[in-house]
Amino acid sequence: MSTTISVLISDPIARRLSTIASETDQSQAYHLQKALELYFEEMADLLIAKHRLHSSELEIEFDAVVRELNA
Repeated sequence: MSTTISVLISDPIARRLSTIASETDQSQAYHLQKALELYFEEMADLLIAKHRLHSSELEIEFDAVVRELNA
């Protein structure tokens, strides 16, 4: 399922988007979708990092992490 949205972007960004779309033979909508997906992933990671930074959870020792990953 898809939803249509309307956004106002600056001319320089619109030109870059147009250039990338032409050079890759992909639509502008495709590139906007991919850019938003990456942005949302980065924001989720940032929020997790901020939460952990201010969390009172116990620290995990590096060796314990390595043991768990090698298990």
